[in-house]
Amino acid sequence: MDWGPRPRKPPLGARANRGGLLPCRLSLTRRRTPASRSAAPLHTETLATTFPKRQAAARARRAKPGAEGAAKAKRSACRGREDYGWGWAGGVTKLNQTSQPTQDPPPKTPAAAPAVRFSGGARRGTLSFVEQLPAPELPSWIAKEVPFTRYRVAVGDGLHMHVMETGRGRPVLMVHGNPTWGFLYRKVAMCLQGQGLRLIMPDLIGFGFSDKPRDFAHHTIRNHSTWLGSLIDQLDLHDVILVCQDWGGALGTHPFTTRQDRLGGMVVLNTVLDAPSPGFKPTAFHRFSHLPLVSDFAFRLLPLPQAALHLAQGDKGSIRGNVARAYRYPFRNIADRVAPLATARMAVDRMGHPSIPALEECAALAGNFDGPKAMVWGRRDPILARALKRTKALLGDPPVTETQAGHFLQEEVPEEIAAAVLDVNARLSRASAQAAQKQA
Repeated sequence: MDWGPRPRKPPLGARANRGGLLPCRLSLTRRRTPASRSAAPLHTETLATTFPKRQAAARARRAKPGAEGAAKAKRSACRGREDYGWGWAGGVTKLNQTSQPTQDPPPKTPAAAPAVRFSGGARRGTLSFVEQLPAPELPSWIAKEVPFTRYRVAVGDGLHMHVMETGRGRPVLMVHGNPTWGFLYRKVAMCLQGQGLRLIMPDLIGFGFSDKPRDFAHHTIRNHSTWLGSLIDQLDLHDVILVCQDWGGALGTHPFTTRQDRLGGMVVLNTVLDAPSPGFKPTAFHRFSHLPLVSDFAFRLLPLPQAALHLAQGDKGSIRGNVARAYRYPFRNIADRVAPLATARMAVDRMGHPSIPALEECAALAGNFDGPKAMVWGRRDPILARALKRTKALLGDPPVTETQAGHFLQEEVPEEIAAAVLDVNARLSRASAQAAQKQA
């Protein structure tokens, strides 16, 4: 008996999507047998995958009944996993409930994931679209510590910045320093979830999972300011609360020297926001970073300082095990270890250093800024504890929470930092309400 030609297998995309793994709409052509082809022409079926529904159904199947299942569901909700939207392998993109994808992702080669259009408007009544690229996949032992939305954004010079964020509301831009990445603010972000804030944790260029240029000349305050400023512009952030520590102070403040209308408040942690006075003595760490050859060996091969972060802590156990490993992981390749040394050399070690003009601009902004400010300081910081008095005077004597934490105080006192953010946010909201009443 002649059964006719054997039907062909469906296209690869259809087979791959049987489990609902592809987060985009695919046009799949169903081939017909010769008999049916004569009766009807070829036609196209659209397969619209529903990734969020499949994810929710999978969680429901895994959930256990009773109190244990309810507790598990509550923990999942606290981690902000309830609003996932379109996703891609290695990361899931979180969308505002009111936003929709503007178009199907453009077709690309299998090696490249499609871009995603993201609604990132910070002002009421506005809608801005940012081209987001998929974030690199994280090891499971890191991923479970940062259950946030992750993506990358092109910020100029062919470079891409890795960003984590969670929540909705007034934007809080949390900028890390050397040699950490956005992972440093994970505890603070967890403390602030559900408080009506959009918590944004970028990785500075050269750090974390952002691109890592291998030319030392790339690392200047002005270049970092340009890259971070590009992110601020693309996300259309206004009324921003800046949280900054270490080099995140100068690198987070300088973009606002040309965007003063976007800065709403400041929470300053252990950092320096101005240039030193004549006759100053640089720290031993920064003097060492300027030594030729020796510093290259220590920073590139040992590697310092990411292998010794616990030594800068009040509680040495606060950076141990997988936490310490998470800070080393982005620099596991020797060729990627340019930024820690280049950034250390950005610190002023002599009068006439090229960083001084940009630091003076940061100081002018911080000193003249009249919005709400707060400080949280680690008194057991071997690097910057002594900068408390100087920074407090520059900022105009704001409220200060002094702690027994060390340099990376986000690991030791996240609750105190979160409380300072909420205080600044409350004062900023009251000031906005008063201004609105005067205009009414």
